[in-house]
Amino acid sequence: SDLSFAVIASEAAGNAYGNPESQRLYRQLIKTAVSHYKAKYVFFLAESMGAVAAMDILATSPGLPVLGLAAISPALDYRAARPEYASKIQAAYAGGSVEANNPMDLPPMLLAGKRIRFYVSPQDSIVSTDRNALAFKDRFGSAADVSIVTCTGDHLDPSCIQGEDLVRWFRSL
Repeated sequence: SDLSFAVIASEAAGNAYGNPESQRLYRQLIKTAVSHYKAKYVFFLAESMGAVAAMDILATSPGLPVLGLAAISPALDYRAARPEYASKIQAAYAGGSVEANNPMDLPPMLLAGKRIRFYVSPQDSIVSTDRNALAFKDRFGSAADVSIVTCTGDHLDPSCIQGEDLVRWFRSL
């Protein structure tokens, strides 16, 4: 296949907890990249807490040409966050509603037909696979095409970064 990829990233003003400002910055990055590269399609690759913004953008931006979202060790439910992250998450919203951006609370119809792939480890001590990726698949799997690739080790273990599988999956969409 002659499909090539331009990889772009943003630090979202140093805050990728999915708050409206980080989502605005990511949407702007996507629009700039689509224009600059004349891209027909967009693929999301997120890790950990970055999955919040990616999932919310996927669900609420039907005009973007997104073919799929892959996430490594994805955080998808603020209620499942470890206590030491609660203050960081709350600070990211500066008086706004954390709950309004919690991917686990999205209406399933917003993800209807979306293609999503998670790379997760049952040994992840930072982001519980059961309370995030598996719970997400249980909630949204009847509306979205959610696949799970199991890896090993703790949070963001190198075994979860499966480039060949990721590219193969993106090319299949």
